[in-house]
Amino acid sequence: MHDMSWARIGADLLTKTLPSSADVSLPVVNAYFEDQEGCDLFGALMYRQPLKKFFTILNDVSLGCGAYIQLAMRGVPEFSEKSMIFLDGDVDASKLKKFHTIAFLPGHLPPDQLLFEYLFNLPADHEIWRNPQLITRPVFTAAGGDLIRELGILGENISLRSVIDSYRAGDNEGKKPLRELFKSFYKNADIQSLVNQRKSAFNPWRCWAVENKPEVDVFLAQVKLKMKKVMKEGYGVEDSKFVVFN
Repeated sequence: MHDMSWARIGADLLTKTLPSSADVSLPVVNAYFEDQEGCDLFGALMYRQPLKKFFTILNDVSLGCGAYIQLAMRGVPEFSEKSMIFLDGDVDASKLKKFHTIAFLPGHLPPDQLLFEYLFNLPADHEIWRNPQLITRPVFTAAGGDLIRELGILGENISLRSVIDSYRAGDNEGKKPLRELFKSFYKNADIQSLVNQRKSAFNPWRCWAVENKPEVDVFLAQVKLKMKKVMKEGYGVEDSKFVVFN
């Protein structure tokens, strides 16, 4: 038999009937991230997207950017054919375009830095600060106090990449790595409470996605194309089944 869907194969093996809508059933693909921050951003980007149900989110696996790339380059099937790896937006993509299993999250910074910059630049009267937990802008600045002091941030609006570049140009011997400070900021209980807000108006990742829609649309189009290739080359799915992506 030719052109058999996954649902038809399963129904045949289990001797079950097949619902009419199951003809377009597709395999579920594992999704890997560098860290929880990337996973959280991805969740907001995929909010209400039909494609989301075809991912198994492996948020308890974080091997790091270099490890994922090596696994894909060495041809390990899970990472070079059958799954998708979502790397941070600051990763150099020039040498990785040939891998259909690798996609890049939107944003010019790692997610924890992107969130810090976004929240820092929000005015005190932004809707986010009216959240029911009363996590106001002063609460945010307290949570990010170590970063603000270490980076010598002044004013009410910043380009975090420029701030970090200036900081790294100085003498930082013996100081705590910035990566650890940003991780600590992201894991702060108040910041986590904000990130885990279910209501869109108070969830900073969803707000960022709405305010950066063109960039998000490019990302979603990229994911859709790469998912089709993963399903075709890794699972033998036919083009006609991808109507459910729309």
